[in-house]
Amino acid sequence: ELRNLLEPGSKWEWSLEGIHWAAGIAPLGYGDRKVATSIAPDGEKPRSAYFRSTFHIVDAAAVSRLFFNVQADDGCIIMLNGKEVIRHNVPEGEVSRQTLAPKRVVFLREKMMVPLPVDAQFLQTGTNRVEVQVFQTAADSSDLIFDLGVQIKE
Repeated sequence: ELRNLLEPGSKWEWSLEGIHWAAGIAPLGYGDRKVATSIAPDGEKPRSAYFRSTFHIVDAAAVSRLFFNVQADDGCIIMLNGKEVIRHNVPEGEVSRQTLAPKRVVFLREKMMVPLPVDAQFLQTGTNRVEVQVFQTAADSSDLIFDLGVQIKE
């Protein structure tokens, strides 16, 4: 049976440049009516944004499966405890705040939580940190939306 460690719709910290951080309830983003926390100051539409949160685990060795349920319009890189564990719709190699996702996520796909398996070896007993950078396909994208839930099977 899967157990939630971080529910979708949880509180996340967010930043547009990875230096100054604010906090808000997910989904975070702009331009979509389902966004609970807007990250677009003064109507600016950033090409990318950073998000981070933590969750606690009692015994990392007891976890047999780990899933991140992700909603990221258009692409994302997800780090767990400082290690890249997911690169979804983002080019290989180094990225920056100006990097663009190669494919546009449209219609229902941008509204869905997509379950992505993660290697449980990156978990640690105690506090675990998830860091996500979300990327747009174009500088003038109409919306950005992000949410993430963590599930485990022991």
